[in-house]
Amino acid sequence: IPWFMRDESTSPLIDTKEIEIPSIPENAPETVEEFLKLVAEEYGLQDIQLFDLTSLPESHPSSTKNQAASYIIICTGKSEKHIYKASSELRLNIKHSHDILPSLEGVVSGGTSPAARRRLLKRVRRGAPATDNDYGKVPNSWVMCDTKVDNIFIHILTQQRRDELNLESLWCRDEEKEKYLPSSTSVEESDDIFIGVRRGFHTMTPFWAQQRRSYSTKKLHSIQQLFNEDSSISEDKLQSYKNNFDSNFVPRTVQAFRDKFELYRTIHVLNPSLVSFEQVRETILEKYSSLDIYVNKDFSITSEKVEDVIRYMKLIIDSPEIAVSGENTGVFVDRVFDSVSKFISTLVSFSYEQVNVLEHDEFLPLLWRLTLIEKDDAVLNSEVITRAIQGEVSLGTDVFRGNSPISQASNKARDVINIAKYFSELNQVIQAVSFKELVLFSYGNAGKWSKFWNEWEVSFGFFGNGSPQAAVHSWVRLVVYLALRDNKTQQLHFLHNYWNNSGLSRSIVSDLERNECRFGSPTEKRVFISAINKIVDSVNNS
Repeated sequence: IPWFMRDESTSPLIDTKEIEIPSIPENAPETVEEFLKLVAEEYGLQDIQLFDLTSLPESHPSSTKNQAASYIIICTGKSEKHIYKASSELRLNIKHSHDILPSLEGVVSGGTSPAARRRLLKRVRRGAPATDNDYGKVPNSWVMCDTKVDNIFIHILTQQRRDELNLESLWCRDEEKEKYLPSSTSVEESDDIFIGVRRGFHTMTPFWAQQRRSYSTKKLHSIQQLFNEDSSISEDKLQSYKNNFDSNFVPRTVQAFRDKFELYRTIHVLNPSLVSFEQVRETILEKYSSLDIYVNKDFSITSEKVEDVIRYMKLIIDSPEIAVSGENTGVFVDRVFDSVSKFISTLVSFSYEQVNVLEHDEFLPLLWRLTLIEKDDAVLNSEVITRAIQGEVSLGTDVFRGNSPISQASNKARDVINIAKYFSELNQVIQAVSFKELVLFSYGNAGKWSKFWNEWEVSFGFFGNGSPQAAVHSWVRLVVYLALRDNKTQQLHFLHNYWNNSGLSRSIVSDLERNECRFGSPTEKRVFISAINKIVDSVNNS
């Protein structure tokens, strides 16, 4: 019997779960039940909650006396695309069923041009710069619909955004507040305020994985508390905080100057109009003009200069002011490299100690990162691949599919590679797999596939006798990358050349046989099989 004629056509592996609809107050209009069934049964939104604001006392800030809504529906979408589709369908349904055009906020069309996306990102930089807190940076993560029917408002959020915003606490009764309290996280464990807006792509474990830091100064501690209380700090608050810091600043220790830099950098990323890029740069340099610093000698001048170069390079990546403005990629990257060169020259001019930045683990990876310009947030890097292998990123996601999410200045990239080859004995970072992965994935993300495959063969042991365990692990990461990138041409190239090619010293089949078909873990094996199946299905379907 064909599958579509069978009585039980659903897969036994999928446990279909019925979405619960919350209880409806007796005095609620029929439209409340209509919208609840619509979002649950038609659009598949989950974890639905209904708040009856008509039953709140007048003293409550969210009572009908204090705001326009009478009923609030909160629900969770499976992804941003799911939310976009559901909100669009909801708008059409209300328009045709009630002859009213509802108001939607937070919807960003998938057809938005890259230029429009960049403008949106500039606007939201007034919000949090944390890479693990979006606060509006990701489109369609929170959509609010004013149905204009019986004062009913519908909020649709992703699970992560819903957990962060905790909207339920705004509309619940006072006795229910405890039920919606977020899980407690100490300020020392959270470093969101100090993570750069665009730091995600140049983060590459283990060299500069974002570490949890705790600052001894009360000033920096309190700005974290301030931001935790208000995710959109007003310009007046930031200005007041900066003025307070400046009035109490005592420039006698290196740590004091470091703290000032962290504060200025944070405010600059949040609101460049308050602290400019040049002002943040000056906070790095002004310590070298302080007599107290040289008298106290509480630090190594040479190592501090090296760290300051690293701080400056990260500042360039994070800064909202450093952006491509109508110039091509090569010209922009040349300008960035020139800025770094002048900064190092300025550091050297303060004293004659050498600045051996090449010995620092982060310098070459950051220098490589400066050759790239992100055109999209969806950038496949080592961190994403690791999360996919651990099961935190679904191989079915299509956010990494499509055009190249970055562009690269080829000349500068070649210069960085030449520097890396020249100093390969000096710096072990160049020999590390994670740096090679950074280079490899950059080529793939930029759509430079001939360089991608050449880098794969040269850097991952095709001309040596590496261990079979390391070889299998590298194949797994490559397969997961190709499955997520979902480029049919490159998937076909991979299957044709690297699956079982006797003409090469290495192939997946030969390395698996050398390693007796063992993987690093059961999870790694499962993800490898899933990724291979996805690649084969994708190629067959096309």
